[in-house]
Amino acid sequence: MHLTDQDQSEKLSVELRARTAGLHRQIEQLLNLPDAIASGDDYRRWLEGFFGFYHPLEQILAAFPDWESLGISIASRLHSSHLAHDLAVLGGDPESAPRARQGILPELPSIAHGLGALYVLEGATLGGQVILRAIESRPGLSIGAARQFFGGRGRELGPMWNEFRDRLDDYGRDRPPSRNDVVAGAQSTFQSLLTWFSSARSWNRCDHET
Repeated sequence: MHLTDQDQSEKLSVELRARTAGLHRQIEQLLNLPDAIASGDDYRRWLEGFFGFYHPLEQILAAFPDWESLGISIASRLHSSHLAHDLAVLGGDPESAPRARQGILPELPSIAHGLGALYVLEGATLGGQVILRAIESRPGLSIGAARQFFGGRGRELGPMWNEFRDRLDDYGRDRPPSRNDVVAGAQSTFQSLLTWFSSARSWNRCDHET
């Protein structure tokens, strides 16, 4: 079935992309990946930075009890264990990595806001394999088996994104009053990422305990 422009504009995934485009560009410019990774130490530090943000945020997301009713298996979409694996492979200690504290993490008062946050994390997986290929192609930069975060989904990457996007659009269609909350959750998560990664000093100010 051919979708008209009006049909497309009513999809929550399309609305989210449009209303977070500016923030998305800002975070891409700030992170500057994969160019910002020139050595194994760089790679480990970036993984620590991602772990410090993802781990406490994913704990918040996992605490929402409503994912199954939305057709979303939240456990299969969390990345902290992949980050912990990669850090361990590189000789790092995930438990000692700084964590984003409450003042940095996005405010997610409802499952709708949480869905917006998950949209940001799911979207981030789409560029992971491109980043991984660029890193692995650099002479003298060996990461061994520390590739689960950027490349862990493998061939399932596309199907898992499409499934999530469908559930997202279902939610927007079935719960029109909550659409703005989903957008707000995504925007808040992008803003929090910008705060967390804006300087190395922000990593030093956060709490080490969740």
